[in-house]
Amino acid sequence: VHAGALKVMGALYFLLLIGVHSMVAADFGESLVPGWRDAIFPAFQALHALQGAVASVVLVLYLLYRFGPYKNYIHLDQFWGAAKLLLPLSLLWFYFWFSGFIIYWYGRQPVEQEILKLFMFQTYRAPFLLAFCCAFLAPFLILMWNFVRKSMNGPVIVAVLVLFGVMFDKVRIYVAAFSIGDER
Repeated sequence: VHAGALKVMGALYFLLLIGVHSMVAADFGESLVPGWRDAIFPAFQALHALQGAVASVVLVLYLLYRFGPYKNYIHLDQFWGAAKLLLPLSLLWFYFWFSGFIIYWYGRQPVEQEILKLFMFQTYRAPFLLAFCCAFLAPFLILMWNFVRKSMNGPVIVAVLVLFGVMFDKVRIYVAAFSIGDER
């Protein structure tokens, strides 16, 4: 009964995770920016949650290993396994970002150009570049080397970078969305 309940609760939790991220992304992000209609954006936000969750687990695992009495229980295998998850999540970050970006880039409608200027090229360029570097570029360049993935320090450094990247991306998206006035 317990195992069956865990399976049901796990499935419901995952569905709720996707649903909540979809609602938050659509309501607090897309609906506040005139002309912003991105079908892949809620999935991109759910990916951010997964990427940030894996990075948080790696960081907490390292802190427990380093400062807690868990050296007998935490080994290199846990960090290596988490690094194998962080690498494809970083690649998926780029895929989702590029999938959303390319539609607006080739659309060339005035409202689409304004959205790109707001989120990437003018107003919030610095948070975008920090998010791009910390959530995709640096983790990819660091974790593509097997000897770094198989260490304890490499995944921890990447986890810290990913957490900063996710934070800067949330600043870029939600601060920008809430900074648009009511004169639309």
